[in-house]
Amino acid sequence: MGIMVELKDQLLTVFTEYGEVLEVVAHGHLRMKGQAFIVYAKQDDATKALEATQGRLFHGQPMVVQYARSNSYTTVKRDLSETATNSPQVEEAMENYKRQKQEEKQSRDKLRQEALALLTTQMQQAFAPPVMPTEPGQPPQQPPRVEPLTPYNAPPQLFHLLFPGMPPPTAAELAPPPNKILFLQELTAEVTEEDLVATFKKYEGFKEVRLVPGKADIAFVEYEDEPQAVAVVKDLGDTHEIKPGCTMHISYAKR
Repeated sequence: MGIMVELKDQLLTVFTEYGEVLEVVAHGHLRMKGQAFIVYAKQDDATKALEATQGRLFHGQPMVVQYARSNSYTTVKRDLSETATNSPQVEEAMENYKRQKQEEKQSRDKLRQEALALLTTQMQQAFAPPVMPTEPGQPPQQPPRVEPLTPYNAPPQLFHLLFPGMPPPTAAELAPPPNKILFLQELTAEVTEEDLVATFKKYEGFKEVRLVPGKADIAFVEYEDEPQAVAVVKDLGDTHEIKPGCTMHISYAKR
C-alpha cells in the first residue's frame, strides 16, 4: 500500500506542472498494473500534459499517455454539483451514472468473452488431430480446413479486442476483389428474374442470372470473364435503381 501512495505522489509531482490535478487514480491489481489516471480540473490542462509527457521516462520507462474513455467520478460529481439544486439530486444522478458505467463494463466483458471463445475455437480447430476411421483399413480423415482469423474477416464488434491498436479495414479494403460473378443484394419482391436479365443482358459477355432458393433478396449474375463484369460495375455503380423505388446493391461475389 505504501508503494502505491508513493507512486501517486510521484505522478502528482510530474503532472501538477501542467495544471490543477483533482485526483490521481492508480491500482495495484494485476489487470491495471502499469496504468494510472490523472484527473485535471480543466480540459486544456489535460491536453497540455498529454502533449508534454508523451514518451517521457518514468521509472526508466517511456510513458504512453492518452485520454481516458470517459470522465472520472470526481469530474462528473463536480459538474453535477454545479448544476444540481440539492445534494439528493446529485447523489441520484451519481447513482445513475455508476449504473450506466457498470452496464458498459458488463457489455465490454461480454465482448471479451466472445473474443476469447472465438480465438479458442480457432486454436482448437487449427490443431485438431485427424479423425480416426471407424472402418478397418480406411485412412484417417483430416479435420476441415479452418479459415485463419484476419482483420478482414473478424467480427466488427470484436475487432478492437482481437487486433488491439490496429485501425479497422476501410470499406474499400473489405470489398471483395473483382470477379466475373456479381453479387446482387437488397432486391425487393417487385424485382423479377426477367428484370434482372433485362438489366444485365445488354452488357457484353452476359451468361446468366442465378436466383437463390429461399433468398429472394439476393442473386448472382455471371459474365464470361472478369473484365466484362468490371465494366458492368463501373457503368452501373455499386447501387442501381432497377425499377422505380427499387434500388439494389452490386458487388463482386467472393471467390
